[in-house]
Amino acid sequence: MLFRSGFSHVGSRLRDFDLRVCLAELLGQIGERDEQERWLAEAVTIAESQPSMSPDRRRNLCAQQCELALARRDAAAVVARLERFAAVEGDRSGGNYMVASLYAAARGLLPAGAERDRVDGETVRWLRAAFEHREVPRAAARQASFAFLRERPDFQELLAQ
Repeated sequence: MLFRSGFSHVGSRLRDFDLRVCLAELLGQIGERDEQERWLAEAVTIAESQPSMSPDRRRNLCAQQCELALARRDAAAVVARLERFAAVEGDRSGGNYMVASLYAAARGLLPAGAERDRVDGETVRWLRAAFEHREVPRAAARQASFAFLRERPDFQELLAQ
């Protein structure tokens, strides 16, 4: 795992965090979801005690929590986690495209209705932020994972810019 800032020294809280996140990722890869959740919860506790932790680490933690919720087909948990991440990190964390992609994945688990429509709007909003902050090229919006947005006027406007 490569991070842009902060050092993970033996015995440090960052090392504790990194080890828990890595272990959780491995557990997720082998389908041990309960254990993955346990180690992610410990990583969250450490992250909450480290206000200066880099956005890279917080973004990775959020992504893993969302991937766990997606594996459990829990769209509400994904949406709640993304809203917490957005409230803390804002749109300058370098994670806007990640947030849009995870909203799109959660959307696939939601039934038609107001919540799915709201998530569609959030997906467009975070894609727009990703483009404004030059995280990804505009062509990224044409990925198949965003195909459900093609009929939305706000998405069409985004593509036209």
